[in-house]
Amino acid sequence: MTAFTSGAAMSLSTFMRRWRAFPHPPPPPPPRAATVGGVMTRDPVCISPDMTLARVIDGVILGRGCGVLPVVEDGVLLGRLDRRMVAAIDREHWASTRANDVFVETRADHVLSAPMRLAEVFTLITETGQHKFLVTQEEGRLVGVVTLSDLTEYLSPP
Repeated sequence: MTAFTSGAAMSLSTFMRRWRAFPHPPPPPPPRAATVGGVMTRDPVCISPDMTLARVIDGVILGRGCGVLPVVEDGVLLGRLDRRMVAAIDREHWASTRANDVFVETRADHVLSAPMRLAEVFTLITETGQHKFLVTQEEGRLVGVVTLSDLTEYLSPP
């Protein structure tokens, strides 16, 4: 039996010289910034403080499937309203009760800034159990929301 050979053996230095001369693809782009601004949902659905709960339920919670709603006036975040808050109020009062009557002011640990690192967000989730956050910029202007779904999507491979 004869051994198959593809030609003369190449030295390691020759191989390396040829390998360096061969064009290589550019390096991959850096991963998305691991910041709140990189994963947040921009321009979230908001409600105004003068909306009735009936309108909030029919038009926003049921109509768009939103569970936590930022209450905003002139672009400034006032607080939030969620399904649990609305469920605690008798249905017969929904038409006469306004969001302004029942929303809660947003606690500092529920509000993030766009440059905040995601590692800090994961720490907040662990410490508070909170998994939906509102994102503001200077002067309390709402710019987005971050949910556990946003973070999960970020962590999933492309």
